[in-house]
Amino acid sequence: MKARLIPVYFVSGKNEEFDKQLTNLQGLLADVADFLEPIALGSTVPEADAVVFPQLLGDAFKQISEIKKIDLPLLVVTSEFGTVAMWDWEIVSFLKAGGLKTFAPYNLDLTKSICKSLAVKRDLQQTKFLV
Repeated sequence: MKARLIPVYFVSGKNEEFDKQLTNLQGLLADVADFLEPIALGSTVPEADAVVFPQLLGDAFKQISEIKKIDLPLLVVTSEFGTVAMWDWEIVSFLKAGGLKTFAPYNLDLTKSICKSLAVKRDLQQTKFLV
């Protein structure tokens, strides 16, 4: 059981850096996550467990209304090590202050634990317990 993640990019930021980080994340999280096709911020979000931002840009401040339309947890994994890059903390804090469910893991094990938890959450929603 793996988490289903949708990579989201800012229209102004779909570039080589985004693609490189996404490829890196697909390798680092291969055992705990399946990545769906990337979508542009503002597009219709398909069914998944969370969206992942492999790259954050200052556009997040201007496009907060588009980010708030996403009805899934946000996973910010912007460093090559499978964590949040230190310079993205300001944007992460801004997203959290806006009331968004935002995960910004500080080590790879935590990133993997979040992915596993998202998959379990989906599985439990389809499970019946006998008492």
